[in-house]
Amino acid sequence: MNENEDEAATFCDSTASLVEGCRMPVRMQGGDDWPLAEIISIKEVRGQREYYVHYVDYNKRLDEWVEESWLDTRKVIFPRRDGAPAAGTTTPKKTHIGSGGGVMPTFLSI
Repeated sequence: MNENEDEAATFCDSTASLVEGCRMPVRMQGGDDWPLAEIISIKEVRGQREYYVHYVDYNKRLDEWVEESWLDTRKVIFPRRDGAPAAGTTTPKKTHIGSGGGVMPTFLSI
């Protein structure tokens, strides 16, 4: 994490205050790594909350549902209230090539 993220990181005493957009270290399945991840979605299954997370700087195919015990709530970065993305990298928007401003060819009929 960089200096800006450390300043914005706060201790979260309850997972009930976690919302979509929060970032924190999350234990990745299949290993002992705890990369920074962002909560994409939250659902409740049989009285337990589960979190769909995207690991920052990792391919989205590694996104997964995790239980509360996999979250490190000691360094939570809450989303900004102004709607701007939190510090870090964001996925660029997809642009459509050839949209607008193009000239359609005309065909001569013989």
